[in-house]
Amino acid sequence: MVYNKEVRNDGKFHAYEFQQYGQKDFGQYEREIHSFFSVDNSEGIKDIFNISVMYVVSRVSDNFHVYFLVIAFFYAIVMRRGLKLFTCEEKFDRSRSSYILLYIFFIYQFSSINGVRFGIAAWIGVYCLFKIFRDGNSHYLWIALLTPLIHASFIIYLGMVFVAYFSRRYEKIWFMLFILSFIFSEFSMLLLAQNVNQLPGFMAQWLGSYVHYKEWYQTEGSGFYWLSNLLKLAIRYYYAIMVYLIYKNSSLVKSNEKTKDLYQVLFVFFSIANFLSAIPSAGRFLNFSLPIIAYIWLINFKGFKYDKFLILYLFLSIVSFKETFDVYKSLFDPCFLFSNPLYLIWEYFFNYDPITPELLNVR
Repeated sequence: MVYNKEVRNDGKFHAYEFQQYGQKDFGQYEREIHSFFSVDNSEGIKDIFNISVMYVVSRVSDNFHVYFLVIAFFYAIVMRRGLKLFTCEEKFDRSRSSYILLYIFFIYQFSSINGVRFGIAAWIGVYCLFKIFRDGNSHYLWIALLTPLIHASFIIYLGMVFVAYFSRRYEKIWFMLFILSFIFSEFSMLLLAQNVNQLPGFMAQWLGSYVHYKEWYQTEGSGFYWLSNLLKLAIRYYYAIMVYLIYKNSSLVKSNEKTKDLYQVLFVFFSIANFLSAIPSAGRFLNFSLPIIAYIWLINFKGFKYDKFLILYLFLSIVSFKETFDVYKSLFDPCFLFSNPLYLIWEYFFNYDPITPELLNVR
């Protein structure tokens, strides 16, 4: 993970925040920890994980690249553990279907330091889901409790886990809720955007800025931009059809010990996330359904059913592939990938320039 000051990303803000953290003592760090657990959270602390990493690393080095390296290391570890849940399965091979399903499973990617906290918590969350509901190890509920310390929004994830744990056997009810939630989610964001000014002040400001950002983002582009939006909508319906096909083959899915409980959890997560999709950022929890969908598909359908249906995903995901490629291309100078490793070590760990307040205004 590197910082490129010429790229419009949030790396410079986190780098500057890390440099400022080097001036704080243990007493200030302790006050921030207490603030996180207080009712009013007067310090505005979002999580314990990030400030703890900044505090520890800043005792050792004032180089923000070291901080980025440590954060990336944590992400790599939990991501690898999560991916092994899928790639170590006997049915996973080098076939086209396996790699399509792997891409669906590997939905938590990030392109900026701001997204890494959610990514770390997400992969821990996915790992705990499989350990609890696939392997039947309820002890991982305790590890799941740690995720809000990494990203505060994961209090939503915990609620979804406990609801799933105690109510997953009400299969037909959750399937009906899945259908209703899908219909609800189609209209909820539109209604929110139209009525944002009717909300209390602090909520209107927060939600309003998010809605306005989404509107600005969606107006960027020209020409066939409408096609991009159409394909993104098609992908959303594609996932819903995958869930329906899983439901249609419920006898097959529930007869397999590995997917029996995951099948029931799938509808709980998909339904709750759909109902919460109107809340900014909460819609991201819908992605927790995708590793479950991919895993159930691999275990029960791969090489047996719906292989041609999977090929359709390649065409619908062209926009997603392109956006992913463009993001990573923007983050790295082509020379970076072909540079001498010794030069990179020198450049990023010994010859770097600190972030100044003036750089924070560079867009």
